[in-house]
Amino acid sequence: MSLARSTGEGNQIPVTRPSDVVPTRNEDTARSPRTLASLVAAIGLWARAFLLAWVGYAMAFLMLQQIWPRLPLPVKPVAALEPYRIANSYGLFGLMTWARYEIEFQSSNNGTDWIAYPFRYKPQDVNKAPRIYAPYQPRFEWNLWFASLGTWRENPFVVRTEIQLLLNSPEVRALFRSNPFPTAPPKQVRAVIWQYWFTDRATKRATGNWWRREYRGLYAPTLERSPDGKIVVSEWPQTLAPPP
Repeated sequence: MSLARSTGEGNQIPVTRPSDVVPTRNEDTARSPRTLASLVAAIGLWARAFLLAWVGYAMAFLMLQQIWPRLPLPVKPVAALEPYRIANSYGLFGLMTWARYEIEFQSSNNGTDWIAYPFRYKPQDVNKAPRIYAPYQPRFEWNLWFASLGTWRENPFVVRTEIQLLLNSPEVRALFRSNPFPTAPPKQVRAVIWQYWFTDRATKRATGNWWRREYRGLYAPTLERSPDGKIVVSEWPQTLAPPP
C-alpha cells in the first residue's frame, strides 16, 4: 500500500510502507543458507535420536534375553549392530547370581571352638549393614566371592591362605580386620561357606539384623599344625573325596 506526500509545489511524492518492500535477490540469497543450516541441524538431531534409540533397544534386548531367552522381540536390529561392538549386556554382570555365598576363615586350638577371622569389607556379621567402597575394589575379598562359585581346587589361593594363617604370616593377617590369635598362631584353620540372605523389614525392625545366614559346610580342607611343625589335613570337605 502506497501513500502520497505533498510538496510545496503541488506535486505528490509516493511513500511506500516497509511491508510493501519486495525482498531483493541478495536478501533471498542470504536467507537460503540459514534455512539450509536449520534443516541440516534438524536432520542431525533426529539421526542422533534414532541411533541412541537403536543402541538402547539393542542393549535392553541383550539384558532381557538373559532372563527370558525366548523373548519375542525383533533380533535383526541387534544383529546389525553386532559388528560395531557398541551394544552389549555388560559381560559378566549382565546377570548376577541368584544365591549369595560367602567363604569364612575360622581358627581353633582344640578343634571344637572356632573363631572367625573378621573381614574388612565383605558381609560377615549379620547385624552389620553392607558398606560401599567404590571405586576401591578389595582384591582378596573380591576373589573370595568368585571362589564361592567354584571349588577349592579351582581356587587354590584359599588353601594357601589357610597355610599362611597357620604360619602366622603378617602379610596375610593384614588382609583381615583383626587377628583373633594375637599372641600365637592357631593350631587349626579351616574355610567354611555360608549362604546369606537379606532379612525382611519385620525381622530387621525386631532384631536389627541385616542378614540371615545358614551354614553350608566346609569349603576347603581343614589344616592342622602338628607338634613337629608340619601342616596336615585333619578333615576333608564332604562334597569332595580325598585325593589318592
